[in-house]
Amino acid sequence: RLAVRWAPRGRAVELEITQVQPPEWGVRRIPGLELGVDGGIVRVDLRERVTRVTLPTPAPPTAVVVDPRQRWLLEATVARR
Repeated sequence: RLAVRWAPRGRAVELEITQVQPPEWGVRRIPGLELGVDGGIVRVDLRERVTRVTLPTPAPPTAVVVDPRQRWLLEATVARR
């Protein structure tokens, strides 16, 4: 399970992705997780319980979608900060 919080930063998106599954499940490595940002795709490698990253975008972002092509079996919530 992922909880994604994001904020626009000019022509970039600031992301905080937290793995919120029960502790007994451990932290999962998710290489190349795709996020849809206003129709474009950005990729993030998840290796920790919390991943923070700022990525460039062509224009100020207005929406984020986790795994838009459904390549991973996961649950996610997305909230704008």
